[in-house]
Amino acid sequence: MAHQLTKSGMMQTLSDKSSGTISLAHESFDITIENKSRSKLMKKASMLLLAAGLVALPGLGVANDFSTVTRVHYVQDCIKLNEGKMNIYETTYKCSCVVDKLAEVFTQSQFEDVNAGFQYRNLPGDRGGMFRDDTDVKDGITLFQETHVAAYESCRIRR
Repeated sequence: MAHQLTKSGMMQTLSDKSSGTISLAHESFDITIENKSRSKLMKKASMLLLAAGLVALPGLGVANDFSTVTRVHYVQDCIKLNEGKMNIYETTYKCSCVVDKLAEVFTQSQFEDVNAGFQYRNLPGDRGGMFRDDTDVKDGITLFQETHVAAYESCRIRR
């Protein structure tokens, strides 16, 4: 058995490498740590952390349903609309915030449909009539506008 005893000031350390036991002695306390129990505790803690991560992982994907391409396109359009009002870094951050807020309300397909209706409703003649006259499209555009205004306010973008 290999024992090692070291003294530093008022602290004494006894280490037994063969059994993996470490003992600390001070005039006001004694601590003994065994490698085996510490190893089991670490395994249990890591398994618990892994299980918690696996439970939480599906919920993270639901909140941000938009594809990266949709997010990038939205942020680029938002930057163009707000050009000159803020610097590019601030605009990018705030526009990313807005698209996150929109992703909380709409799914990818809902967002694409409503965004198209919002953009094309002002087309002249019959081409825009489809987006202006359909009540479902109107309701979606109204929700989109309300959500958009709330997101702009929440992300501190001035209109």
